[in-house]
Amino acid sequence: MGCAYPHSFIAFMKQFEGNTWTLKNHKIPTQLKSILTNFLERKTGNSVTTDGIVAVPTLHNEQTPAHLSRLNNNPYYQSYIQQNPDWVKGYTLAFITQVSWYSLLKGFLKSKR
Repeated sequence: MGCAYPHSFIAFMKQFEGNTWTLKNHKIPTQLKSILTNFLERKTGNSVTTDGIVAVPTLHNEQTPAHLSRLNNNPYYQSYIQQNPDWVKGYTLAFITQVSWYSLLKGFLKSKR
């Protein structure tokens, strides 16, 4: 669980595809949605909008045209920018990953390919 910019989001989605959700994902299990919402309320100190976008003052150096072109070819990046189009302005996207022994093993084996 955390707040991510594109690279972190892509890494989690690659490792734990099917087990990682955002508040904008309509298939997020109710219990995980509640946990993520509670995390965000504690992190921001107030009630959070339903989109899970959090402002974080960060400078991005990955905005070069060549780098953005490579990112644009990644389907996880496309999902990310659909949910958080203003990330370059310092907004992160909250996510939660449900981890089990099976998903850890699956992620480990996936990383060995």
